[in-house]
Amino acid sequence: MKKTILLTGFILLLSTLSYAQDKYKYASVVWTTAHFKTYTSIDGADYQIEESDLKKSNENLFNMNPLLKKVKELESQGWEVINFDTDSHQGYTLNTAYLRRKQ
Repeated sequence: MKKTILLTGFILLLSTLSYAQDKYKYASVVWTTAHFKTYTSIDGADYQIEESDLKKSNENLFNMNPLLKKVKELESQGWEVINFDTDSHQGYTLNTAYLRRKQ
């Protein structure tokens, strides 16, 4: 009887530990052709604005290379893309990448 209670307790403990959630840091990278800048927010602690060397022109309205460059940089640091979002407005686009990394 005592053995059964200990075994049951051990199994319950293992099953509880197996459902423990991983903790993540989150980041977003926004590229907008309204300002031709990349805005990066990292886990509520860091915020960066980077100027683009792209010329402001109609031919560059859908050029996402500055966003993709920043995403690749973050991926090399262990970040994982979890979603992309694109919003079109009159005369410009707003592209956002959402990333996460285990703490």
